[in-house]
Amino acid sequence: MPIKGMWYHFKMECIEEFLSRAFLVRDHYTELLEASEAPSLEGEQIEDNSQAEAEIEHKEPTDVEGTDPLFDYDEFLAEAEYDRALDMLLGYQEIVFRAVYWELNALVELELKNLARSLLDVEADSPVSSTSRCGRKGACRVIEREFGIQIDDLPRAKEIDEIRKIANAYKHDDGFADDVWEEAAPGAGPLFGYRAVRYQLDWDKTAEAVQAVREFMRALPGERQGFPEPRSKPEDAATLRERRETWAYLEESGALGHQLAIAPEDDGGFRGTCRLCGKVFRGEREVILYCLRLQDRCPGSPRFRRECPGTLP
Repeated sequence: MPIKGMWYHFKMECIEEFLSRAFLVRDHYTELLEASEAPSLEGEQIEDNSQAEAEIEHKEPTDVEGTDPLFDYDEFLAEAEYDRALDMLLGYQEIVFRAVYWELNALVELELKNLARSLLDVEADSPVSSTSRCGRKGACRVIEREFGIQIDDLPRAKEIDEIRKIANAYKHDDGFADDVWEEAAPGAGPLFGYRAVRYQLDWDKTAEAVQAVREFMRALPGERQGFPEPRSKPEDAATLRERRETWAYLEESGALGHQLAIAPEDDGGFRGTCRLCGKVFRGEREVILYCLRLQDRCPGSPRFRRECPGTLP
């Protein structure tokens, strides 16, 4: 069903833009790879390579180090620079793919929890503080109960779970799958043992993961909350009592200004008397009294001045 919340669409667009813009970078490394090919010997040298290697084997070590006419130092540096640029870009590419998977997984989990939170808030007719700690599995159970569906039956649900596994694998174990093994030598069975499987990420697989999330979220029923709302910490009776006492203290101290009891006068104006210090304010309109009370500092009630002398400036 169409998703009305702007937050989801905004986040999905950001993820897709990040994936596409990340590979538009042009810098020293990309220029080096575009302008260079892997260094290789000239055709004539390649033909004589076997003979050259044979000659090197019969030379003294001092002849090879720095004096060997077959050793091209500039070519060596070019090859090393090329290899470094290639390694840097491959590492950069993997970081981009990891980030996309992490964001996709986080977005799916947030949407599931937001939907569950919305359903529970409606049931309670007020915000349910415990839903802020509702995990992914708990949120799925709430949704399945409300709409009579199975999350695993939604389109692309299998890919969504795979995204979760990949994101967690790279988060906790550098991409190695949990308890998934493969033959160390394909087709050899247990002959050479088994090795852990590491998820391999590429552009096509990552782009398909983005599409899977879109299709899964379109099939998820219900309306999610819009932009994330601020969440307050649940408060017990002691916390509420402490807050009321603090506000009462500030009010009695005069820190919140004069506390006026306003009444009309016979001449058509208004009079306001501070219930703390007894000071009287007069004005033609009631709103003037509220302005006047802010221009003058209230010393607080007599009890406050007696019990807490010098507490406030």
